[in-house]
Amino acid sequence: MKKFQYLALLLAAFMTISCEKDIVNNQDVDSDQTIVSNDDDNDVNKDDNNTNNDDNGQDVIVDWAPLELFVYLSDADGNNLLDPEYEHAYDSANIVLTYEGKEYEVINYLTPNEPQVQPMAYLAVFDAPYICHDTKGVARLTIGEWGRDGKWDMATVDVAWGDGTTDTFAFSHDFTYNPEYRNDEDNGWGFTFTTQYYLNGESHDGCMYYLVK
Repeated sequence: MKKFQYLALLLAAFMTISCEKDIVNNQDVDSDQTIVSNDDDNDVNKDDNNTNNDDNGQDVIVDWAPLELFVYLSDADGNNLLDPEYEHAYDSANIVLTYEGKEYEVINYLTPNEPQVQPMAYLAVFDAPYICHDTKGVARLTIGEWGRDGKWDMATVDVAWGDGTTDTFAFSHDFTYNPEYRNDEDNGWGFTFTTQYYLNGESHDGCMYYLVK
C-alpha cells in the first residue's frame, strides 16, 4: 500500500468502539487485539497506526484500539439510570463532564440514529461523551478517546451527574517498543502497553466502571 494511502486511513472518520468487543468486517474481536493489514488488504479497523515490515519486506499496519472509559450507572435496585426507558433515569442534559478545564455536555444516542461502526482506521481524539448501547443492548456512558500510542499521566475526567454528586475517572498509560520483535505477533509486534485506571482517587480494575447511586 502506498504511503499516502496510510495517511488517508489515519484521517478516516469517527467510529464507535468498545473495550469489550469491536466489530471489524462483521466479526467480533477483543479490543486488546490488533488488526493487521498488508499491501493487499485495504480494510483496517481500530485506531493508532504503526507500520512494520513483514517477513517478505511488505509494509504491515498494526492498529491499536483507542483508550476509552465505559460507565454503567444504576440505582440500589439495579435499574439503569442511563436508560431513558426507566422513569427515574438521569436526564442526560444535566450530566456535565470536565476534562482539561473544558466542560462537555453529554450526547444521547439512544435513538434510531445511534452511531455505527465504520471499518476504517482513524485518529483518536477526545470529544463529547455520549450515551449509547453496548453490545448487549445496555445503556452506558462512553468517554474518550485517547490514542493508545500516546503516553498519558493521570488523564482525569470529572463527571457531574446532575444529582449533586460527582465522580472522578482517571488513568495513566505508557508503552515501550522493542524493534527486535517488530515482526513477532506473539510479542505484540514489539509494543508493550501498561495502563492503570482510577476511580475517585482509588486504583480501579480496567476501563469498565459500574457505579451505584
